[in-house]
Parts: sequence; structure tokens; C-alpha cells
Amino acid sequence: MAAAEVLTRRRLNRTLLARQHLLERVDRPVLDEVAHLIGLQAQEPLDPYTALWSRLVDFRPEALGDEVGARRAIRVTTLRNTVHLHTADDAVRVRALTQEVAGRHMTPTNAVGRALAGIDAEALLRDAEVWFTEAPRHGGELKEWLLERHPDRDPDRLISFVRYTVPLAQRAPRGVWGRSARATWSPLARYAARPLPAVGRDDEADLILRYLAAYGPASPADLASWSGWTRAAARLDRLRDRLVTYRHEETGRELFDVPDGPSADPDEPAPVRFLPEFDDVTLAHADRSRIVPSTVTSAAVLRIAARPRMMLVDGSVGGLWSASRDDDRARLRLVPLRRWTRAERRDAAEEGARLLGLLHPDADPDVVVDQEAELTR
Repeated sequence: MAAAEVLTRRRLNRTLLARQHLLERVDRPVLDEVAHLIGLQAQEPLDPYTALWSRLVDFRPEALGDEVGARRAIRVTTLRNTVHLHTADDAVRVRALTQEVAGRHMTPTNAVGRALAGIDAEALLRDAEVWFTEAPRHGGELKEWLLERHPDRDPDRLISFVRYTVPLAQRAPRGVWGRSARATWSPLARYAARPLPAVGRDDEADLILRYLAAYGPASPADLASWSGWTRAAARLDRLRDRLVTYRHEETGRELFDVPDGPSADPDEPAPVRFLPEFDDVTLAHADRSRIVPSTVTSAAVLRIAARPRMMLVDGSVGGLWSASRDDDRARLRLVPLRRWTRAERRDAAEEGARLLGLLHPDADPDVVVDQEAELTR
């Protein structure tokens, strides 16, 4: 048997960027891109707009807002037990495939499990789903409902249990560009007008192949980190005859990929790209070294910004950004996480001005590179 091809970190980086459409923007409908990415992390309701702007040619936020408003794109808790924006079809299918992740939110020894001690948890979930079916509900209403039923328990823990375990969709207009609304939930199947399907190994295999096509090559630990699943190695082993394998040059780990997965030239130039606060490109691997340098730690980043939004510079996380507005002027503050070259500073400023055109199209753009913050952090 021939030895597996060895992949360098640089090739993995450029391959990931190419598959994520962060090397070159693509011209395609927003729902096609949302499906390709298997959803966009959307804990912050407007994060998907920045994510798609960095990936699509001539992206218009109204195009995604219309899909959210029409329930063709839906925010729901799925991968890693976090809120993602999916196409309606993926919302129910991916939720069904990750329901086991939601179920692990409660163990007898954690805070939620202790709050549920002595409560018929299955009955609580059934009653909650019926209650959400009667009308859209917000968090305050859920807290009152739980306190009426279990006044001696920590309502916040019970809220977590219900919201993560019952398949719920967060309703529009929350998440629609240019609008704001309180977070309210309805049962996902009713909101999406399609039932959660019965899923099996074929459906699991399809999701794994899609993950590898968009984020691979990847190890079992990477698959587990992206999905929240356990037994990732066994899941990949079942597909071994449908996959190709590589070795990571530095770690020696086995990496799985789809046979037709494109591999990018490691010398391909990578443009500056702006990411939202949460983007799966930086979260979809246990080993994030292909895109997050070892010098970029959470502690170092949080010393600079409480709500860090990352920039890709030469393909890796190389800066942070924040936007603000004062009357008719919009300001974008850029903080390098390493010393930028003159060309990188220029490219960051130009791309930043275009980003302000998305965020504040009617304001005068002002892009400031705060090199001093990088030097003194």
C-alpha cells in the first residue's frame, strides 16, 4: 500500500480558504452558499451577512434578509449546540442529525442535571413543545412558564434544557438586515413547514461528505469539533472506502477527504478578508493551526477586544476589527496581531473601506490601523 501523501500546513490553509471561497469570491445565490457551508454560525443574528459578503460577488444583504423573512433560511441550534443559520431543508435535517448533541446538554452531575433532579424531563419537553406550538414565545415567557411549574428550581437551568433540547427555530424578523426584534421561538417543524426527518447512517454519511468538501481534509477530532458528535473516528472509518487519506506534515495525524476535493496551491496569494465575530472557518477544526497562528490565543485577543472580530491577512488570522458610527462618519478600527507589511496595510484599508460600505452605506468611511495596540498588548 502506498504511503499517504503528506500535506503541509500552508497547503491545508490555502485549500481551506479555496473551499470556503475566501481566496476568491464566487457568484452564486445566497442559499446555495449557505448550503455549501452547511450553515453559518449565527449566535449574533447579523454575523452571516459579513460572512457572506466576504465570500460572494456583489453580495446584497437584502438578498439574505429576504430569505430569512420568507423562512427559506432559518436560525436554529444545531452544530456544537450553537445557533446556526441554515437553509430550511438543512435546518430540519442537520437538527435531526445533531439532536444527540442537544441531548448531552444534560448529565446528572452538571448544573442542568441537578436542576432537573426528580422532574420527569421527557414530560417537561413534551409539554414545552405543545406550549411553543400555541404561540411564539420569548425568553421571559419561558421563564415564567417554568417558574409556575417548578418554583423551587433554578429557572435559568431549566430554560437552557428546554431551549437546547426542544427543536426550536428563532423567528424573523430577528436576523433580517435593517430590522431588529426580540428573540422569539417556535417549533422548528412548524416554522419550517417540514417535519424533522427520520435520519440514519446514509444521512450521517452525506453530512460528513459535505463537511469534508467544505472544510477538509480533516481528522476525526476535527469532525467532532465541528459537529459536536462523539465517536467521530468510527463514523469516518465507516466511510473509509469512499474517502482518500493524507498525513499532516507536522503532527502525523491521518486526514480524511472526499476524492474529488480540490487542493489549492500553497503559494496562492490570499487576500485580506473580514470575518464576523463567529465564523466556522475558524471553529470547524480541533487543530486550528491551519488558519489561527499559535501566537493568537484567546487570552491575547481578549486583552485587545471584548467582542473580537477577526481578519484574515495572508490567509491566517492576523488582525481584529471593530466598526462604529458617529453622525455621518463610520469608522473601522483595525488592530494587527502581528506587524503588517506596507502592502497588507494598504489592502486591509481598501477592503475595510468596502466593508464600511456594507455596514454603513450612507456614511463617510474612515479606516484606522491601530498599530500601537498590537505593539503594546
